[in-house]
Amino acid sequence: MVKKATRISRFVAVVEDRPTYIALDVHKKTNSVVLFDPEDGIVETYPCPSAEKALTKQLSRLGCRIAHVV
Repeated sequence: MVKKATRISRFVAVVEDRPTYIALDVHKKTNSVVLFDPEDGIVETYPCPSAEKALTKQLSRLGCRIAHVV
């Protein structure tokens, strides 16, 4: 079975090992996660459950080098 490429996986493939900046818009039930590559100006967003463990798990699975989270 071939895995379908997602917007996030395509973002990670483009940025490779460059530092990625992450911004969080924190709310009670969900967070909005913004990925930013300053070299190309690429921005990608996705929702995430507000639970700290869920956010940590998703960020650690991204597969890109995280420079800063704000």
